[in-house]
Amino acid sequence: MNVLAAACRVLAVTSLAGALVACGPERIPAPTTPAPRLKGPNDAMPADLDVVVRVDLGQIRRTLGAEALDALRTRVRPDGSSRDPAAERLLSDAMARADVVVIGLRPGGRSGLTDNVIALTGDFEDLSIERYDTTPPFDTEADLGAAFRVYERDKPLDRSLPARIYSHAGRLLVFVSFAEIDSVERRIEGGASDAVLKPSARGVISVAARPAPIAVKIAERSPMAAQLLGRGKVLRGHLELSATGLSSEIELEFEFAEDARRAADAAALIGRLLGKKPGLMGEIARALTVEAVETSVVVRLLLDGAELAHVLVCARDETKCAS
Repeated sequence: MNVLAAACRVLAVTSLAGALVACGPERIPAPTTPAPRLKGPNDAMPADLDVVVRVDLGQIRRTLGAEALDALRTRVRPDGSSRDPAAERLLSDAMARADVVVIGLRPGGRSGLTDNVIALTGDFEDLSIERYDTTPPFDTEADLGAAFRVYERDKPLDRSLPARIYSHAGRLLVFVSFAEIDSVERRIEGGASDAVLKPSARGVISVAARPAPIAVKIAERSPMAAQLLGRGKVLRGHLELSATGLSSEIELEFEFAEDARRAADAAALIGRLLGKKPGLMGEIARALTVEAVETSVVVRLLLDGAELAHVLVCARDETKCAS
């Protein structure tokens, strides 16, 4: 998560300015290039990522309550094996303050090898990056203009950890893993307008993904699902959440309608197999419906308030799921 030195993006201060700085507090040199312009967190996502997920944390908090959200965050929290726990805490604390997060991934063989970009909007005024004793530390800061800052550090011990952080006016943070630095720099600082994956703004969670790279990663543990995904062109989906329940729709698009029909049959079979399993996955699989719609397979999930409450109980403690 090839670091370019921040000094390459600013002019060296003049001898006189250097003398003045030496006599007073250290100052960040003024930028010499146009300031970045981002309309939202998805604008930070480069084109080389295979999966982009948007999560409306604010709406989840309002609907489920902070306690339920914290329970779900605990479930996906790192297992403590990170060699840089301070960086993990920094990201976790940013998530706790975020309203919306957009996560872009290029999946690796395991989570520690997954290249990623994580962009968050929220209230980060009281979040000081310098306070976190990360390994290595974020010891270089540069001013990009228009209230944009960039923080650098040497290559982290784990590939998936952030090596660069962009911040803007206490409202935007972008965490960039080591392999994505150049691509994100082109987007944020260079203004590149490459075609990127963009989840819809609909629902509390939405996703856009290239199926083929995902299929390669899951082929060993789930060959049927990998075969289904591998033939798809693009995957899109969203999840709606309200006090009365939950609905979700995932669409996998193919080139030909015949491929979609075959994939729908395979997806329905996978759903039936998963539905026989105990635990959270089985609970969700039993509520799925699958159909072919022209050149796409559409998978829908609908849970009323009581069913959603039960699934949330399973998410916290799978021993309380129905057998």
